[in-house]
Amino acid sequence: MLRHCLVLTILEVILVANCSDCPEEEQNKCEEITIPMCQEIGYSHTKFPNDMGHDTQEEAGLEIHQFWPLVEVNCSAHLRQFLCAMYAPPCMSGFFGTLEPCREVCDAARDGCEPVIKQYGFEWPERFQCGEYSSCHEA
Repeated sequence: MLRHCLVLTILEVILVANCSDCPEEEQNKCEEITIPMCQEIGYSHTKFPNDMGHDTQEEAGLEIHQFWPLVEVNCSAHLRQFLCAMYAPPCMSGFFGTLEPCREVCDAARDGCEPVIKQYGFEWPERFQCGEYSSCHEA
């Protein structure tokens, strides 16, 4: 069910965020994803700056790389999808808006990985507060 959340959200963006009337400087300028962790995840283009405060994929790539050990131990099947939606959000040419992961994807990533993180004395990152995201099921 969670696998479809990102797809449903993308469809919602297509339906409500057509930006053909937006000024050219506001329209998405999609770029192919170069962050290795975020390649081959179901979409191939992103837009910067992202909502995490990164201006380039290089900046985002340096930060997201710190999570690679958690992806490798597979503490959650949803961690990679969640991280990539945050650091390299999907972009569709001709559409405007930000696409965030849904709450259920964040919850699944946190629930699987937080116990592993805590074993090493760390906490789930404060910037990933799942309650701030919309539900996959909200229309």
